[in-house]
Amino acid sequence: MKANFTILLIPVILLIFISNSFSNLISPEPVIKFDALNYDFGVVKQGENLEHVFKFTNDGEGAGNNFRPAVLRMYRSCNG
Repeated sequence: MKANFTILLIPVILLIFISNSFSNLISPEPVIKFDALNYDFGVVKQGENLEHVFKFTNDGEGAGNNFRPAVLRMYRSCNG
């Protein structure tokens, strides 16, 4: 009985892994669109605090559970 259960369990696990692999191939890639890719602060005086906000849109395509938003990590620059 235990051997039959193991024999049935292995194909089920393989099917789960295969179906997950194919769903990643079919689903569209996430896309980030920025309003501007750079910003010129001009001449900056020492000690002056500067700030600029980059606006972006997460435009990944897909329907239902296939939508994969882009993963973002925010970093501060220059000990900000």
